[in-house]
Amino acid sequence: MEFNYLNDKDLMYYSRHILLPNIGIEGQQKLNSSEVTIFGLGGLGNLLSTYIASSGIKKINLVDFDIIEETNLQRQINFSSDDIGLLKIDAIEKFLKIKHPVII
Repeated sequence: MEFNYLNDKDLMYYSRHILLPNIGIEGQQKLNSSEVTIFGLGGLGNLLSTYIASSGIKKINLVDFDIIEETNLQRQINFSSDDIGLLKIDAIEKFLKIKHPVII
């Protein structure tokens, strides 16, 4: 496995993970070079995408062909009323880029 180099920005952003004995720098490098696919961005996939991105996994494949409806807003917390009518994958991608700029 090839590790991604952690620059100063990454070291600061993931400093709490790195301090954990079970993760450390090597573990964070593994997370940063990992890839995950999420099928469905409903109640679970919506929230899971945020946790995956915040862990440092930078390659996230999103699969969902649905659009955001008003009935989604109560349980799919990464969407807002401004997102109604958009594809879920487009809204989540935008949200994650704003919330976790180091994953870009």
